[in-house]
Order: sequence, then structure tokens, then C-alpha cells
Amino acid sequence: MFLPGAPHFVITRDGRDVAVSLTLLELANGGGVFNEFKSCAQLVKIRRAFLADGDFFKKNPDQLLTSEVFVRAVCRRWAEQVRHDMQTVAKIRVGEIDATAHTVTYEALHADPEGERNKMYSFLGLDPSEAAPLTADSETTPGLRGDNHKSDRRKGAVGDWRTYFTDQSRRWFKEEAGEALVQMGYELNSNW
Repeated sequence: MFLPGAPHFVITRDGRDVAVSLTLLELANGGGVFNEFKSCAQLVKIRRAFLADGDFFKKNPDQLLTSEVFVRAVCRRWAEQVRHDMQTVAKIRVGEIDATAHTVTYEALHADPEGERNKMYSFLGLDPSEAAPLTADSETTPGLRGDNHKSDRRKGAVGDWRTYFTDQSRRWFKEEAGEALVQMGYELNSNW
């Protein structure tokens, strides 16, 4: 949602990492997306195994993205969201929407947190030198300590999708969101 005249941040994350994080979160919490597809036997099966053993997907990473209907839905929704966000940003930039927007990727925030936050403060007209330092204790540095798959604050790693994607889940992602992945610059083409 955009507020007229207000500055906005649009943060995009690689849809493959989103698929992994969202799937773990939904399986742990039985959230809205899970409930939408809870009639899928494969989804129920992997959730049952995960609830019985919080390390199930650490031991069996190839099992996380095995519910085709769920994985396709998550990928499709990510693609729809980034397309919508970029269309909105384009409208802001040409004056069709009264607002300002600063775009940044989750990956850029991880790679250069100080540089990116300086850009963000400057965008807001604030002096970056007045900001408190980023620290692990305040949980303001990129990523999180630990890797509790049942937590909503699991890990926050960039590129973690490589651990969980199989040839099958790659195909599903490419079919549902591959074009958006390329448009967002996460891949040069569909040969990943």
C-alpha cells in the first residue's frame, strides 16, 4: 500500500529464497497459505514429518519443496508481487502516483549494509552519520544467528535456496516465476 506523497522503500528478495523461507514458515505455523492447500496429501505429509522433527528438512533438504501445488502457488505469488511492485515504482517515477520510492534488494542489504542504509537515510533526508551502529546484539546486521527451521526468524541467508531446490522444484519455479526472476536481475536467463 502506498501513501500519497510519502517516501517508500521497495525491498525485493530472490524468489527462490522466498519460496524456501515461506514454505518453512507456513509448515511450522500452519499459516494462511498452508491452509489454502492443506488438502494436498504431500504437503500434509511433509508438515507432519517436520512437526515431529524440527530438523527434518536439514536432514532431508530435497523434501521441502515437494508439494507441486503449494510450490507453484508460492512462486507465482512472488512473481505477481514483484511485477506489481515494479509497475508501481514505474508509475511513481513518471508522476502517475504521488509518492517517492527507493528500491533495494535484500541481497544488496546483505552485501553492503552500511552503504545501503546510508542510501536509505539519504533518501529520507536524514544524516546517516547520526545512525546507531549495526550490531548483532540489536539484530540489525544482516542474517540471524542460528538456524531454527521452526522460527519466524530462521536464518536470513542469501542463496540458501541452493540447499533445497531439486530439478523438479527448479522446473516449477521456472514455469511460474522464471521470467520475473530474470526481469529482476537474479539470473541472466532461464539456464540456472
